[in-house]
Amino acid sequence: MSAIKQLFIKPYNEAKHERVKNAGGMNGVYLRNIRWRTSFRTFELKAQNTLLEKQVKDLSQLNNNLAEDGKQVDAFWSNLAHDLKSPNITLRNLIYQALEKAGIEEKNLALNKCLKYEQEAESLLDNLIEMGRLRRGFLVPVIKEVDVCLTIELACKVYENKAAIKKISLENHTMGMPNVLADERMLGSILQNLISNSIKFTKDEGRIMILASENEKYMVISIVDNGVGMSEEEIKTALSPHGLQTSDGTRGEAGTGLGMKIVKEYVEKMGGKLKIESAPGKGTKVKFSLPLAAP
Repeated sequence: MSAIKQLFIKPYNEAKHERVKNAGGMNGVYLRNIRWRTSFRTFELKAQNTLLEKQVKDLSQLNNNLAEDGKQVDAFWSNLAHDLKSPNITLRNLIYQALEKAGIEEKNLALNKCLKYEQEAESLLDNLIEMGRLRRGFLVPVIKEVDVCLTIELACKVYENKAAIKKISLENHTMGMPNVLADERMLGSILQNLISNSIKFTKDEGRIMILASENEKYMVISIVDNGVGMSEEEIKTALSPHGLQTSDGTRGEAGTGLGMKIVKEYVEKMGGKLKIESAPGKGTKVKFSLPLAAP
């Protein structure tokens, strides 16, 4: 018997019941007992019904959420399959063209294009492998004190030639900033992904700046460009676990959006937060926070 029942209903005593009955007072006591039991049972059934209605509502909402997630996952894999197939088709066509070309110069040009698309396909596969390792929990950050200025400088050097091809000014304004607590490899991957994205979606003769600021506990690193920008829906998709934002750069550079998802996962694994501020035609500002190292 529940505690609530014990409060409302006294234990049944058969001997006492018989005495009351024999004394002629059974009817009144019996009816009162029945009323108490009926009232409590009604209360109990109403409470159970309310709980069941809430559970049905919660299950319905969960079912709707799962259906929506399923649609996003289906769209993700559909777009991903397309992005994996496209470089292979392009490579095959370029190889056929190279075989048909008579001159050495034409063959070399076609082969250089083949190399470019092969690198894009390899980059996509690398991101897929990295995303798989992240989702399965195989990547655990090794947090230590990291020289953020040096890490940013090295990331800029990796992409300075790519920026130069489009005559983009790549500026590092973070010198003199204190160290952070981070996984050095993850931080390098974050910076390279964000700088690569900025170059991809910034027009020729554009500008990219890497900035940093600090408060008592965190450093905020920002990559700011004056590129094509993003809509609110594109930002939402880029940060979604399943959404896949497939967009070509200003020179037709391929992009799947996987890099941004890896960036978000890395930042959060190191105790920081990622935010994108942008508007179509207004450029993009991607900023993320990391804990400061002890002075």
